[in-house]
This record gives sequence, structure tokens and C-alpha cells, in this order.
Amino acid sequence: MNKKSFGLKVIIFALAGLFPFLCAAQEVISPSDGVWANRQSLVIDVPSGSSAYYSLSGNDPESSGFAYDGPVLLDVDGDILLKVTVVSADGTRFKKDVLYTVKNATYPEKAELYDFVRNCVEAGIVNYTAGTVLSVPAGLEYSLGRQPDCFETGKNLVLSEKTVVSRYIPCTLTDGSAYWRFLIHVNPVMTGVYSRRDVPFEIIDWETVSFANKKFIYKIDDGWWQQPKLPLKIDRSVNHMISWQPVDYASENSVRFFVLPPKPQVHQSKASSGAVSVSYSGEPGYKFGLIQQDGTVSELYDSFEIDTFQGDRYEGSYRTGIFYDSVYQGELEIPFSVNKRVPQKPVITSSARNNFSRRLVTLGIQSLPGTDVYASVTGPVVVDSADVSADVLFAFQKENFKKLDTDKIVLHPSNDGAAAYKVSVYSEDSSRNRSAVTEYNVVIDTCNYYVDSKSSAGEFADGTKERPYTSFEQLLPFINENRFVNVILSGETAMPQKNIVISSNVQITGKNDGRIVFLPKSSLTVRNASLVISDCIVSYAANHTKGEES
Repeated sequence: MNKKSFGLKVIIFALAGLFPFLCAAQEVISPSDGVWANRQSLVIDVPSGSSAYYSLSGNDPESSGFAYDGPVLLDVDGDILLKVTVVSADGTRFKKDVLYTVKNATYPEKAELYDFVRNCVEAGIVNYTAGTVLSVPAGLEYSLGRQPDCFETGKNLVLSEKTVVSRYIPCTLTDGSAYWRFLIHVNPVMTGVYSRRDVPFEIIDWETVSFANKKFIYKIDDGWWQQPKLPLKIDRSVNHMISWQPVDYASENSVRFFVLPPKPQVHQSKASSGAVSVSYSGEPGYKFGLIQQDGTVSELYDSFEIDTFQGDRYEGSYRTGIFYDSVYQGELEIPFSVNKRVPQKPVITSSARNNFSRRLVTLGIQSLPGTDVYASVTGPVVVDSADVSADVLFAFQKENFKKLDTDKIVLHPSNDGAAAYKVSVYSEDSSRNRSAVTEYNVVIDTCNYYVDSKSSAGEFADGTKERPYTSFEQLLPFINENRFVNVILSGETAMPQKNIVISSNVQITGKNDGRIVFLPKSSLTVRNASLVISDCIVSYAANHTKGEES
């Protein structure tokens, strides 16, 4: 750790309203494990009534650390062990260790990228107002939220202006080499109304009515006038009228009343922006009050939205106080999930050693649990050589994606020549988010084989023109597996000293002074097939040395 840089610079941001109506939680939002190109800010979600402490020395934060009271820039680099302890009101302790490394890197050279990265890194926390545009340059990739990272190409990021979410979102930027991490502080722009109506009774959790004001007498619906000493239970599936008047009767004192409608049904729907829209069905006059961490409610809303940026996943539950005609009715907890985070793209594993095979190829498709995989298999396209550009070959081939019911794809060879395939796969989650596409290209050739005794391919020899076999012996595992085999032979090749049975149609063509030499005990037997040898010198040698005339 660079001791000269050890210090603390406080960033002046209030955490009040960090998660204004998210159910109590505790977590270290920033920093995160990993290697970062910039110094990190410390942001902790501290529930109401709890205290948080942290240390950078490896010691116990409570005994030799710092009290956390808001976002802080951790002005240190090198290898850092951050220890955090959050102590709740009842003494329960939440402890978290974060091990990360800061290796400062230069900003990208391109001016647009340089300015964006520098501004984000130097701010540490970027303020964003819902409804505006946060433009990430297309020359960068970004990843939002928790690890594992899921990067997308830079684009314009926008939140619905109807969102009421206030939160911190971790963001990682990369230019392909360095990784910078900072925070986006989302601030809502939507405003509600502040309205309260004074009534001499209190509704507790929907079904209980408390009559604390003893200056009045009360009745519910057609009941008797009374002054209940204990709270009364009511059925909130139907209308009720609560009436009251002063205890001291006077002709000028009118009877006042308040009508309680049935409890509303809360609904969630998906807005065009992808946000979760929360509304209700029932008697007009209900409003949502968003409960702060301290239990208070400020503004009231007819409906609201919960949104996050493209590339992020945000889920949990919100506490809302429900008001009717500005009178508190009770609390509802509303679970939500906004998923705009694309899944990680599938991984393709192949039975082929590289992008060439002599036998059928089996592909394994690995994707995250809970995702569906869609695949497009283009081909086979018969080509003359294994050395073919897939980009050119498949440029005008239309992809047709279909959902896979298995985690394997089998690609078969062609009897007509080398078969080229292009396989494209992507994942899709339950929110219809699609991953990037993984592509795989392969040429399967069971027909054409090159033999050159002077080849230097060694262990990488596969019989292609670029990596020919050095002996006829290497052809034997393949020569009878296809109905037709074409062998292109260069230079001098000695036949194995044994009988070789050929049961497929074989054509041997000589190139560059092609020669076949039969040694003692060497022989060929053609069974129910054909053998054509052209442009080759065929000879027999009792005592043979390579290159010797026979």
C-alpha cells in the first residue's frame, strides 16, 4: 500500500434517502473485490438505527477504525483489505471484508472516451436525475450492479421520469484493458402531493380503528353511538361509515362522517420503458405514500414506477403507506423485480481440437441456470479447403434461431466434400433479455487428405493442405470411414509394410513429383470399391532409401 496516499477525503453527499422505501437491508455497495484502475468510494447501506464502522488496516473496525457517516473516497492504492462492521439497534453485527487492488491506469487516448472516463473517475459518484440521458460512449463497455460483470457496449442510458427510486448503482467502465469503477447516484424528479386530513380516530393496519380522542362520541355504520375504550375490528372488504360528534350536545354541532371504502387491490405492470408500474384498482381517492427509513411519509402518489438502467437488475420490496382521502389506512409491502441485465452469453465447447475436424463434431452449450438457449446452425456448405474465411462464406447466409431443448449440437460431415458450419447461440432470460451472440465456425472434412513426407507440422498434422500428414500410415484411421477419399500426395511416400484393405472409393493424385513406394510385405487390397492413382510414380523396392530411384 502506498503510505503517502493513505488518507481520507470526504465526498459531501447525504445518505438520507439512499433507499427511501426499500425494506431494511445492509450491504457494502462500494467498493467490490477486483482490480480497479482508480481509487474507490466507500458506500454502505446502513439501516435506520444502525451504526457502521470501517478500517483499512486489517484491524477490527469498531476498536480501531472509522465511524461511517456517508460516502467516503478511500484515497489509497495498491492491495487494500477493507473491513466493515454494521451494528444494528439490537446489537446484531453484520461483518464484511472486501479485498481489492488499485492499479492506476491512464485514460483512453480518444478525446470522447478520455473526457467521459476522467469525469466519472474524478467525481467518484456521478449524480443522475431520472428522465435525463447519461451517454456512455460506444467506444467503451459498461457493466452495472453486482459481479459477475456483464458488459454491454456504451449507449444512452435513461430512467423513466416517473420512477421514485433513489439509489446508488455501481458502474464499471472498460476500454478493453483497464477497468474503472464508480457510482451513479439516481435522483428522482417525480413529485407527489402533501396532503393530510385530521380525523379524531386512527386506522391501524387496515382493520383496526382506534378512538383516542375522548371529546367525541362515535358510531360505525348503523351502530349505537358510543365512546369505545378499546380499538374495534372492521371488515375492509366492504364500505363503512364512521360518524362522530362532540360529547357535549348542542344543536349547532353537526354530525361529521368519513367513508372507508374496501381495501384496494395493488397491481404491477410493465411500462414501455421496461419499468415496473405500480397502481391500484378500487375506489378513487387512494394514494401511495412512500415510507422513508425513519418510518415517515412525505409525498403521496396516485401511482409510481420503479426503474433501472439497461444492463442492471434491481429487485426487492418497498414499504408503502396507503392513504384514502388523505387519511392513513395501512401499510403494504410491494415486491418488485426490474430486470434489464442481459444474461452472460453461452459458452461453446467442441469435440474438435480447433476449427477443423475429421469426424462429426459435438458441441456442448453451457449457459446460466434459468435461461433458454437459442441456436442457429448454418451449413453444411461444401468447400474446397479447410482454410476458408467464415465471415465471407456465411456473409449472405440467413440465420434462423430456434430454442434448444438440449445442451448439445451435433455437426455431421458431408459425403460430397469438406463441410463448413457456422453455429450462433444466445441466451434469453425470463424477462426476455438476450445475451450477446457466441459464434463458432468449423470445417469437417472426411474426404480430402494431404500427405507430404517433408511436412514439419509434427504433432499438429491433421491432413490439411496447411498441416499435411507425413505418412500413409496416418491415413488409415480415416480411409474407410467415408464412401470417397481423395488423397493429394507430394514427394515420396513409402507404403506401410503390411496389407491394407481399402473398402471405400479412393483417389490418389500426385503433386510435386508424387511417388508411392511399395516395400517388402506392403500390399493393397481393394474390396467392393475403386482405387484410382494418377500423376504418381508407383514403384517397388526390396531395399529402399528415401529418394532412391527404383
